[in-house]
Amino acid sequence: MYILLTSSPSPLLQPHFVPLSSLKISDTMAWQKIAEDKKARIATSIPEEWRIKFLPTDDSVMLYPSQSGIMSSDELAITESSAVDLVAELATGKLTSVAVTMAFCKRAAIAHQLVRMPPDRRPNITNLMVD
Repeated sequence: MYILLTSSPSPLLQPHFVPLSSLKISDTMAWQKIAEDKKARIATSIPEEWRIKFLPTDDSVMLYPSQSGIMSSDELAITESSAVDLVAELATGKLTSVAVTMAFCKRAAIAHQLVRMPPDRRPNITNLMVD
């Protein structure tokens, strides 16, 4: 049996397969360092102005994008529009592809940060379930 290891600090990790039987305890702990490095790279890839400044106070995070101040009203409208409406507005030139992409990237960055919160600071997700 083989296991995939990597020790490359570069963003483009080079895979390295080794036999499982040849691993030492120190080798098996390497995944923790890799995970820490990846989390740090992801965190720094989110622009400062898109970072969450305060934690949600409600059990639901559904309103957080509009309460956070990160997204403009136009960006909120874009991300809450249907695909049909977006295509129509893009076709008529009312919206640009850059504006649509930026709006969805901001909303995705917010969602990512909310999902990656430590469990003890996360809101209760049972309120997000639809009946």
